[in-house]
Amino acid sequence: MAFRGLRCLLAVSVGLLVATPASLCATEAQAQESAGAVRAAIRPHGGVPTMFINDQPVNAFIYSITGPGPRQLRHLPAFRDAGVHLYEVPLNFFECLAPDGTVNFAAVESGLRAVLAIDPEAWIIARLFMGTPGWWQERYPQELNEYAGAPPQPDGRVVRGPASMASEQWLGDTDDLLRRYLEFLEHSPLGRRVIGYHLCAGTTGEWHYDNFWWLPDTGPAMTKRFRAWLRGKYGDKPEFAAAVVPGAAERGEANDGLFRDPSTADRMVIDYYRCQQETVAQAILRFCRTTRQYAPDKLVGVFYGYYFHMGGRTLQAEGGHLAVLDVLKSPDVDFLCGPYSYEHHSRRVGGEGILRPLVETVKAHGKLYISESDSPTHLGCSQGNDLVARNLTDLTGSVAVMRRDFANVLTHGIGTWWFDVGPPDEQGGLAGGWWNTPELMAEMKRMREIGEEGLAGDRRSAAEVLVVCNPQTYYHVVCSGSGKDALTYPLLNDTARAIYHSGAPFDLIAATDLETVDLSPYKAVVFLDAFYLTAGQRKRIAQTVACDGRVVLWVYAPGYVDEEGLCVDRVSELTGMTVRRSADALAGRIEAVSGDHPLARSAVRGFGIDGPVSPVFWVDDPRATALGTISGTQKVGLAVREFDGWTSVYSFAPPICSEFLRAVFRKAGVHIYSDADDVLYVNRRFLAVNSEAGGLRTLHLPRPCDVVDAFSGKTVARNVSRFEVEIAPKSVQLYRLNDPKSGEVTQ
Repeated sequence: MAFRGLRCLLAVSVGLLVATPASLCATEAQAQESAGAVRAAIRPHGGVPTMFINDQPVNAFIYSITGPGPRQLRHLPAFRDAGVHLYEVPLNFFECLAPDGTVNFAAVESGLRAVLAIDPEAWIIARLFMGTPGWWQERYPQELNEYAGAPPQPDGRVVRGPASMASEQWLGDTDDLLRRYLEFLEHSPLGRRVIGYHLCAGTTGEWHYDNFWWLPDTGPAMTKRFRAWLRGKYGDKPEFAAAVVPGAAERGEANDGLFRDPSTADRMVIDYYRCQQETVAQAILRFCRTTRQYAPDKLVGVFYGYYFHMGGRTLQAEGGHLAVLDVLKSPDVDFLCGPYSYEHHSRRVGGEGILRPLVETVKAHGKLYISESDSPTHLGCSQGNDLVARNLTDLTGSVAVMRRDFANVLTHGIGTWWFDVGPPDEQGGLAGGWWNTPELMAEMKRMREIGEEGLAGDRRSAAEVLVVCNPQTYYHVVCSGSGKDALTYPLLNDTARAIYHSGAPFDLIAATDLETVDLSPYKAVVFLDAFYLTAGQRKRIAQTVACDGRVVLWVYAPGYVDEEGLCVDRVSELTGMTVRRSADALAGRIEAVSGDHPLARSAVRGFGIDGPVSPVFWVDDPRATALGTISGTQKVGLAVREFDGWTSVYSFAPPICSEFLRAVFRKAGVHIYSDADDVLYVNRRFLAVNSEAGGLRTLHLPRPCDVVDAFSGKTVARNVSRFEVEIAPKSVQLYRLNDPKSGEVTQ
């Protein structure tokens, strides 16, 4: 990741988040007079989970700096003067603990005071990184990570990482320090401005298993945990006493192409990854539970829930966040957070800014999501990003990226913080200053104002497209480092990118949410990576999704895997078409066939990937209409079948084609806001157009509205359902959609 080095540098610290609208501001003296009176919570507001402080909704618009030193704090007054009163500031955590067990929290107090001296109008969330110091690792080498895929060392030594998340020593020591820390801070006058805690561990503090690209964790602590996990699942069988964590060879093999078959020896690898993921989640929940115990009226959150763009490969099982539902179900967790995609295409001017979690799943569980905006500006980057390649070389590009990031979170009804790494300076950088111009700070101020104005009214999604993913799939696909999985990364990430350009807003959920989600708004449903589906989920899909006039797009192998094993008949049952399977390895690409069907015309250029995909699935059904064949074959890899009440579309290849997706959505009756392939962000109150090329655009609205430029306040059009606008290159236009009769925002 672009800022891995920086996060490791910050990973020895506690941070602060400070937030309040003007109505909540108070001096430090006033705050100290009201000890114990601060109450923070996440509650529904405008239809989405929202931060509340003392029963008032708060706009989660945050400024994040890299440290509480003078170099970093010099930029804070500009944000304070722009009305921003949320700050993230690293302070010490494990540095407070000496090897003899004594603690010293003086650095915590000085960091808090440094921020409050500049801006006393602060509500604070302390960020604690719980990685272990060097002396701890030297004392407890048996408690550290070991790796199945670490590079061999010349001296033959075993490569060890930080503390294993299965280590009872680490869990106990960290929990003990956390209790002492909370006891101190909750009884300190400074703690009276603290509204919550952000708990961090793992690689870059983001709860990735440390050095996950090396295939953790074969160390003694995890081996002990895995044996206990097996006994808990299957009973106390003698062979579990000697069970070992699967090595790189086992993780790189699968019974059926890229699929692990749970009915075979593949089960041991599947079980290990479940154990590893649950171990991480259990550590999170333990620390969150402790925090709730000591601070029952404060917010508690973690970096977690990442799904898209895991390090350039599909490393979900190795270091992802597959146990996200366990975390979301906990009453001790209030918010999840994380940076948006670091992929070049996502970050460049005009890029999608892809959010990494299944956002609607987070919201459906009543949690707030906070997206980190850590993209540089034209002022430079101390982390070495290629600003020329990103087209980020002038003020115009910087404003476009800022507005893109803001419009994305505004329309999703979530929060954001602006992580100020900054350009290089006389000491090398990491001192902030990315927005250190009057023009960029004016943008910050206006975005904050729009965000606070946006707290009123309906903040719900306007999506008629539902994209269903399944984290459970990634226990059952081969390790991406094996070279046998060319499919899942482009399937997941490049298809998501294409959907962003389709002209239709969309919601992302996990398959488990189909049990509770209201499906009535959705006219099109995409099953993106739902290769694993339980019998209950398949039944519910047949009863509640494949009906009501919807168009359902199935990709590759929906339902092929369940706990019983692999079965192509389940793919046929879900899609309503006879689907065949072979063990061949073919390019995952579709070539369109001639025909008058509108979906065939939309796929005339073909789509997919060139890498080999195995196993191969194709449609062999005279009742279906062939739309395309698998590249180099006569096998039908793209087909549609009309039913009484719904339409089924199957694609063997990842549908990395915005034109095809737009045609599928249009067939379903989904409202298409634009055909121009720009990136759109839409909810019930706002419409944003993110365009690198610019030009004349025709935008279509689902109902007549007064269209107002949210940044300038100027009316663009009145009482229209269609309007034309000239969009400048390298720009993001944000429109407020008002009711033409009342002048209020549409509901």
